[in-house]
Amino acid sequence: MLALGTAAALRLAPMSRVSVATFAPPRIARHARVVAASDDTEPAKIDGKLVNVGDRLLCRDETSDAWWSAAIRDIRGSELLITFMGCDDAWDTWMDASSPDLSLMDAVDIKKEESAFQSDTYEDTLTDEQMIEEYRKQRWDDNARWQLTTFAQAQMGSWGGTAEIYEADAKDVQRVKKLVGPWVPTCESEAKVSGSQEVELTETLPAPAEPLALSVKTIGADGFRPECGNMAVGGAFTLATPSKEADGGWLLEMCLREESRRVRCKLLYQPVDGDGGDGTPAMRITNVAIVREVLGGGEFLLSDVTGEEPDIDGSPGRGLYDPPPGEKLRYVSLYSEGGITLVFPSEVAADGEGVISLDWIAGRMRYQIDRKFAKLDGSLASLELTEIQKEDAETYLPDFPHQGGGGDGGGFYGGHSYGVNKK
Repeated sequence: MLALGTAAALRLAPMSRVSVATFAPPRIARHARVVAASDDTEPAKIDGKLVNVGDRLLCRDETSDAWWSAAIRDIRGSELLITFMGCDDAWDTWMDASSPDLSLMDAVDIKKEESAFQSDTYEDTLTDEQMIEEYRKQRWDDNARWQLTTFAQAQMGSWGGTAEIYEADAKDVQRVKKLVGPWVPTCESEAKVSGSQEVELTETLPAPAEPLALSVKTIGADGFRPECGNMAVGGAFTLATPSKEADGGWLLEMCLREESRRVRCKLLYQPVDGDGGDGTPAMRITNVAIVREVLGGGEFLLSDVTGEEPDIDGSPGRGLYDPPPGEKLRYVSLYSEGGITLVFPSEVAADGEGVISLDWIAGRMRYQIDRKFAKLDGSLASLELTEIQKEDAETYLPDFPHQGGGGDGGGFYGGHSYGVNKK
């Protein structure tokens, strides 16, 4: 769903803006099929029980081995038209009722998923403001569960690769210097299911990048919220973790995945003296790493899976496809080999807002992910992902609508109207 279509389709929709506020549909829905049943087909049964239109189900996605909430939209003999809750109708798919990937949802599970606003008790006892707040909470809970599933589907497994490491210049805060390697060990990271509805992250980085390494980070659905600083969309994600080096510091991470490869950038911000009341910077960059990884380990090739034609430009990045508006006097831009551009603030005043952007030209696509914050305290104002075919990136310039500063638009930098904010 996130990838763009043919050239003909691009003339109608040259680019796609993806919002974390939109629930990602299950991957199994991509294999939609329509089967006309014959008149003598046995009636549809699941677990030996006759089913009807409207019955609630659980449907297993073979790719992620996750079960999704669904319902029967239509019946043709033993064939069922499955619609996934929270997804567009375009993802409906026909399945045979005998499929082991279908299971009837029991009354307890259905009740858990029903909105509070379907209950007369809430309508009788809550004020309008309380009902609105309850509704908002439920929607955030639903969104957080989808975020966790989206993250797990795209990032699960063991990854291996190399790191490009930088340190802040002690004399000039707006400069970072690249450290010379190579180092042993190389980068290793893993994401795996841990317990119920949780993903455990671990990684090993070379010694110069050790302050940027996650020892162990476990994230459940409750962690995928703006105030926690973690969000995922498609093959991209961003994370926030308190610094191991000093109280008040933050390790921020952003990632873009293309097929079996991905690029992660890791940035460590530490507090500095001063309360920021007079504009003195309150947070300052100390360490940066750009990590190139391959699922299962191996060489980070600059060619497609067939090895026939290069699909990643070996030259440095070309800058951001969609530069966020606003003043950038205290920003650093890194143009790294493999078509990677990383732009981030070198220092942020107390209560200062900003944005970190990662742009990657890979495969047939060009990706850009923007992490916007109203304050550098680990929280997230919005996460925005842009995708466009790389051959069209020079022709179709970004023309996304930007909101004005302040309000729900993500502060000084505004927010694309498709972004999600924490209010």
